[in-house]
Amino acid sequence: MNTVKRGEKEQLLDSSDEEKEESQGDVQADFEFFDPKPTDFNGVKILLKNYLDDKEWDLSSFVDLILEQKIVGTVVKVADDEDESVFAVVSALNLARYKENQCFREVKEFLLKVCSERDIASSELELMLEKKAQDVGLLVSQRVMNLPPQLLPPLYDGLFDEVSWATEDEPTEELRRSFRFKSYLLVTKI
Repeated sequence: MNTVKRGEKEQLLDSSDEEKEESQGDVQADFEFFDPKPTDFNGVKILLKNYLDDKEWDLSSFVDLILEQKIVGTVVKVADDEDESVFAVVSALNLARYKENQCFREVKEFLLKVCSERDIASSELELMLEKKAQDVGLLVSQRVMNLPPQLLPPLYDGLFDEVSWATEDEPTEELRRSFRFKSYLLVTKI
């Protein structure tokens, strides 16, 4: 009887070893690009949780701005996934258009503080955030760490196409002008 138990235990160990090997292999997934929608709120918020390091700020309002901007922005999800998890988000928000929003004021404060702490030319940044804000797009780009890098070039190409279309297709001249970016500001960790 002991022999049988040992055999069973060995068999269980063998099967769990096989499962470990399988779980360490490649996972096949078909990713698709979608326009952001309100149901993406939690997924986008999770992706942007550390956007300003660990600073407390109005992230919910920031996510709302991204999701409300229908013509420019993309989320990446797995095709035919029932829970619709968001694996990446990319968008461009005009700094002047949203300057009165609390979340944008907090982003500006954060950037100016971080740059001054690191002796980065904050005068040029301040110029972009204030006087040139009408021509600056905050390029919001966040993804899960292991998203296949092959997805990034078409994701950015799509974003820049959407920005170009927005300069022609938005219903008012003011909105069309808000997408005529001369510069992009990208917040990233280095």
